[in-house]
Amino acid sequence: MGVKLTFKSSGNLRRIVDELDIPVECPECGHKMKQSLARLKHDPTITCPKCSQSFKCESGGTARDVADKISKIDRLFDSIGKR
Repeated sequence: MGVKLTFKSSGNLRRIVDELDIPVECPECGHKMKQSLARLKHDPTITCPKCSQSFKCESGGTARDVADKISKIDRLFDSIGKR
């Protein structure tokens, strides 16, 4: 008797990662805060709530690389069981 496994990611992994909070420190006053990865991917410009200094939180492409890898993992999970 065979067992059929079905995996459905439907973007769940991507949502989980997007909800991760990334620690950010204001380069002007040193105030520490957290920002979600989704928010930083959408708009990397942050305004410090303490000193009102605006700065860009750059990842050197890392956030985009992570998002691309998550998309590949999602596609892999979606393809499992379709063969």
